Amino acid sequence: MKNKRELTEDDYLLISRGHTFEDNYHRLVDLNSDFQDNEKIDKMWNVYLEGKHTIKKLDSWNEYLLNLINKEEEKIEDDERYCDNYIRDCAPYGDIWAQV
Repeated sequence: MKNKRELTEDDYLLISRGHTFEDNYHRLVDLNSDFQDNEKIDKMWNVYLEGKHTIKKLDSWNEYLLNLINKEEEKIEDDERYCDNYIRDCAPYGDIWAQV
């Protein structure tokens, strides 16, 4: 896990709006660890840790991360739907093979 940093006034402003860059970063990496090695996101994270960001940058980064999070969650939902459909449609046949 990457290092955390002290929260700034800008961070608290974003927190009051419901999300922080750090939370969204960790949420995205939890959904898909490949994003931890993503060059663009890694650069954002490093600028964030150094405190060299502006509130406007942080806000746009949050939007970017939220879009990625939504896409990852949709993939997971699609996978879960596929599994549910597979179990519903194919499981009864599994019982037949188990009896043979």
